[in-house]
Amino acid sequence: MRIKKLQVSEYIEKFKNTATKKMLLDVRNPNELLEDGSIEQAINIPLANLPGNLTRISEESQVFVFCRNGPRAEMAAELLSNSEFKEIVVLTDGGISELIGKV
Repeated sequence: MRIKKLQVSEYIEKFKNTATKKMLLDVRNPNELLEDGSIEQAINIPLANLPGNLTRISEESQVFVFCRNGPRAEMAAELLSNSEFKEIVVLTDGGISELIGKV
């Protein structure tokens, strides 16, 4: 499976208010949620816990993965691409700091 990349600003413009079946996956650690805040629509599964929690993610949804800065989101996307997920998109250029208050 090919992993797509999308800037946060493009995500907000194209997908924020669409009926597209999508899931925001936040792979940050719990302490980062306290420090940076969280997004109500996102499911949080820290990268280290992701392999044991794949059933919490809909295989039918477009999965948009983000973290604080990007590297963990890319690692999570690689892990998901080895499973049955149909479409995986890594949100780039800002991560959580760009998403807070905009989605």
